[in-house]
Amino acid sequence: MRSPIRPQVIGFCLFTIWAFGTVYIFFQMRQEAMERFRSEAKSKKIGFTEGWILYPDNFSRDFLFRTMRDEYFEGLSDGRVVLTWIDPTRDEEIILWIHGGPRAIGNQTLIGEPLDRLGMENRISYDIKPLDEDQTVKGRLHFEVDPWQIQAPTVTFLLSSVNVLLLITILMIWLNRINQRYEASQSELEEKKKELIQQEQLALAGRLSAGLLHDLKKPVIHIREECIDSENPDLFHHIREQSDLFLAMLRDSGL
Repeated sequence: MRSPIRPQVIGFCLFTIWAFGTVYIFFQMRQEAMERFRSEAKSKKIGFTEGWILYPDNFSRDFLFRTMRDEYFEGLSDGRVVLTWIDPTRDEEIILWIHGGPRAIGNQTLIGEPLDRLGMENRISYDIKPLDEDQTVKGRLHFEVDPWQIQAPTVTFLLSSVNVLLLITILMIWLNRINQRYEASQSELEEKKKELIQQEQLALAGRLSAGLLHDLKKPVIHIREECIDSENPDLFHHIREQSDLFLAMLRDSGL
């Protein structure tokens, strides 16, 4: 009898659900983390007075834009914050200001250099359009994205999903053991059933043999008894020999 529990099928279904669910939730969490960072950076950018940015005419000056204070950048981002302006003559972004703790200290020498030299690949950028001029983009405010800040929730989720996979594996091992025990018990029951059928068949054969022996012996014995009073001793002797031979044949045949 086939086992109603099929661990292979159950395992395949659970693993498929786990795989698709993990991939889907992973990308959803990654996208949500990125959107959350964008929203946070955008809210910080809104507080930036866009009229502060100017066209710098001399990089030797101490202040390239009005009343800009380093304190403004405090708490803006765990990574670096870079303010740039777009040089219309070269059509590229020039670094105006860098803030971001110890990492930014060595980058102060890059002020006045193109943004590409900073090597800040993971960043979120917002256009700067001074309110007191036309709405052309004069510069950009860049927030550096810490990869771990985006990946931490997804990594935590992946670790949790690995735990789920381990639980599925343990469940499959348990189901497989139950299935093996079920199949062993079924095999034992089948053997017992065959033995019982065989015993019943032997008992039936014994009863049939006993009945057949009785039916065969009865007329022979009856004939012998009828011949006892026979006046012909030779006939009685012959019948007795033949009946004894017949009964001996029955005994030899197992009946």
